[in-house]
Amino acid sequence: MHFLTARLDELAAGAEPTGGDPQGERPERSDGASGRSPAAPDTAAEPTEPLRHGRHRF
Repeated sequence: MHFLTARLDELAAGAEPTGGDPQGERPERSDGASGRSPAAPDTAAEPTEPLRHGRHRF
């Protein structure tokens, strides 16, 4: 963890971030995921009244 702390200090002092590993995983470039949820408003759970302190359901 010392390495991470040292690197954060370097970046805070103005060091340039590295480009990363070009062969590494790139989660921002998924293959096929549209970023949209398959859930629809008509299948969402019904809203419920939030529980309040001192009020319990049995």
